[in-house]
Amino acid sequence: NATTNTNINNYYAFSANTNAFTGMVRFNYADAELNGLNEADLKLNIYSPSRWNLQPNTIVNTIDNFTQNNLSAVAMRELTLGYIICAPTSVVATNNFQTICTGTSMASIALSDALNPTGTTFSWTRTNSNTVTGIAASGTGSSIAGTLVNNTTAPLSTVFTITANRPNGCSSTTTATVTVNPKPSITRQPANTTRAVTQNAIFTVNATGLVTSYQWQQLSSATGAAWVNLTNSNGRVIGANTSTLTLTGVTESMNRFRYRCIVTGQCSPAVISNSAILTVQQPGRTRTTATTTNNFLVSKLPGAEVNVIPAELKVYPNPTNGQFNLVMNNYAIDKATIRITDARGKIILVLETDVLSDAHTVPIRITNAANGSYVVQAAQPDRSASTIVVKQ
Repeated sequence: NATTNTNINNYYAFSANTNAFTGMVRFNYADAELNGLNEADLKLNIYSPSRWNLQPNTIVNTIDNFTQNNLSAVAMRELTLGYIICAPTSVVATNNFQTICTGTSMASIALSDALNPTGTTFSWTRTNSNTVTGIAASGTGSSIAGTLVNNTTAPLSTVFTITANRPNGCSSTTTATVTVNPKPSITRQPANTTRAVTQNAIFTVNATGLVTSYQWQQLSSATGAAWVNLTNSNGRVIGANTSTLTLTGVTESMNRFRYRCIVTGQCSPAVISNSAILTVQQPGRTRTTATTTNNFLVSKLPGAEVNVIPAELKVYPNPTNGQFNLVMNNYAIDKATIRITDARGKIILVLETDVLSDAHTVPIRITNAANGSYVVQAAQPDRSASTIVVKQ
């Protein structure tokens, strides 16, 4: 019978199956019969009763050229010496090079044996499991799938080393690489700056995460609470789409304008920087700490007269059905507290607002209050103003 394993050029055949045999079998061979096999690895190979069976506990005497086995109740038809030369495997991995964004699912990596899939199993390990998380550091199975998270600010790759194993087979390996890109992240926020009229103002943002674009925006008194994209304009605005924005020859009308930057990367979402305030001083004049007198902002300038800038409130519509807009003029770009009281001084509403411009508008709703006159006050540490609104 043809053997399924490589064997020496010598075998012994009985005319029929023997009775069940218990005892010692000694098989003599000559060096010329080895057929290229490693002598020390020889195993007794018995055809019984209808297939070949290697005997694992074979003692080999390489000096006197014989093997020896102790058998228990084994019927024999043929005998030879040999051993299993493993059948080759060839592992194949699909989607073995891919790039994804952090926090997203990678394309499933399907594993197969190109030579003989029957009985093949697969195992794998991967690198950078501490900085790229979401999938275990090792596993088994015919596919690899899941979500990977890059916990750094730079692109990172994790390499899967995949091994195919089959009974009586030689293992084979291959690799699959998944690069995980980070989301954009701001590492340096733009800072507030104070400039004199005609000087240049510069705002800078630093970001990581494969940045693809920058877009600076401006919030001014003319646009209320709306941020407007800046464009490079006649040398007055430079770097509107870079990490550094330059405003040349600032004017006093730009005082207290805010600037921020939208940073977009290969991976979404885009990130928005903090806003920075531009303070513009007139030539030859220095602003000092402000105080309030009778609801007016007072700035005393060295060697100059006292400048009085009133903080002012306007209400529209007035009278109102309980829904109205409060316009705050000449308040600092900062938080302010709004209080509404009735004629007896009872507080009807208290809220905080972030003043974003010289003419900041706040929608107010007191529809549940009774009809009548109410005092509306808006205050900051250095200024306040009040007005009357009529609900009817």
